[in-house]
Amino acid sequence: FKTARSGFSWCGPSDLSDFGESVNWTMVRSVLFAHVLVLSSAMKLHDVVNRTLETSDCRLGTEKFVDSLSKDLEKSLGYDGMFYKGCLDFLHFNAKPEIPMMAQIEAFGERCKKALFVKDESAMHQVDPNQLEAECDRAVYNMDIQFRLLGSDALKTAEEFCAVFVDMVLPVDEEPECMRFIEDISMAHSEFLGTTHSWPAVIHKPHFEEAFMQACLENKKLESEEDGTHIDYGDGARDCQMKMNRLQAMPLDKHYKLLSKFFADVCPMLGMELPDHRKPTPLRKTSRGFKAALFQRAAKIAAENNMTNLTTGKKRKPAFSALQVHL
Repeated sequence: FKTARSGFSWCGPSDLSDFGESVNWTMVRSVLFAHVLVLSSAMKLHDVVNRTLETSDCRLGTEKFVDSLSKDLEKSLGYDGMFYKGCLDFLHFNAKPEIPMMAQIEAFGERCKKALFVKDESAMHQVDPNQLEAECDRAVYNMDIQFRLLGSDALKTAEEFCAVFVDMVLPVDEEPECMRFIEDISMAHSEFLGTTHSWPAVIHKPHFEEAFMQACLENKKLESEEDGTHIDYGDGARDCQMKMNRLQAMPLDKHYKLLSKFFADVCPMLGMELPDHRKPTPLRKTSRGFKAALFQRAAKIAAENNMTNLTTGKKRKPAFSALQVHL
């Protein structure tokens, strides 16, 4: 792959920490080191993080982190390992080393929209075309962000590229609407500042208003694509503004020792769906799976607080999962 550096940096505080809940180090090791994750969920492990950052260069840390991810995925016998090996096969047949990284990612996105994941065999019959198009656009955007945050040296091989894609971008599990919206805000904010900030403190950081409005308006546009009705970017600005005002008016000194409790309040207030609280918590060992587990806990808390009726009352729309198409 050809790559180029940018002004983004992954160094800094974790952007989403669910304090107080015990957690297995193996499951969240990636969350602790990969500050590129917009919803990292490290819990009471700040001393470990601080010691690591103090004794290693940030760029060197990302390279080691991604290399470690690829080795773990290579050994995995689960769905994450299956998609990792499928990604390597995809790159073997489709990668063009002579063109720049982002041009390659855009080209991969076009094949994705045609559901051409295994050579020229189309999987379009297994997915909703409108939903797939939105998912492919999302994957391209997310890989662009990860590339700029991690830097070129961490994505110079097919193994490293696929490790980042499967761990941080690919929705192996069904992901709740609210998780994705929060992620979109974080990514938009990181583009303004070149680094990421923690929730909920990010709410009062510079450029949060612009990031929220950008994510909200883009979300409305992507939703219209999924529904087969196309609206112009900017439609629904008043609704987005009202949601942002409610979010910024929240008393953040309220008993929020756990981010799951914070999002149990925030998601219904924003009219964003949480997952079905009756479903089991995802146990996937990818970073995205770990984030999904955080919002599953938030859903259980919201249900206990009888807040699920504060969403929108609309029928729960089916979420996308990469398991709908097998590489």
